[in-house]
Amino acid sequence: MGRTLGSIGGYGWTGENPTKLRNILIKANDAFVKLRKTLKFDAIAFSGSSGAVIAFPLAVSHEIPVIYVRKANEQSHGFAVECNGEDQIKKYLIVDDFIASGATIDWIANQVKAYARGPVKLVGVFCFSDSDQRGGGCRIVRGEKVKIYTPSSILR
Repeated sequence: MGRTLGSIGGYGWTGENPTKLRNILIKANDAFVKLRKTLKFDAIAFSGSSGAVIAFPLAVSHEIPVIYVRKANEQSHGFAVECNGEDQIKKYLIVDDFIASGATIDWIANQVKAYARGPVKLVGVFCFSDSDQRGGGCRIVRGEKVKIYTPSSILR
């Protein structure tokens, strides 16, 4: 039997009530503002609903292009990678709720590289959930060290 609406203990953003999710997103936005001033990226990339929950609100609020990388087995009418400003993207930030194995981060970076019309640089990974304890840590992505940020690691 699958989970039903209102079930307790959902996964990621689905496990949060709307008030708590709103507070998480407000804190994430405050951190994002500081992060953007520091890293000077021109787009954000994401995959799946956990990335979408933050990517689209940030993109609209800050008038920044968003790169949507669909998962390999996702059934949809869209393309594998979609972007609303690919001609202007030089540096991008990946957004997600947390990092488990790192496979999603690697997938996004590889897909963006294949999609890009020119050189693009991944400048970091922003995990909007403070449940990820890697804030301030690093991960190797496509042979380069990439810093991981969380709201708490930015708003200290």
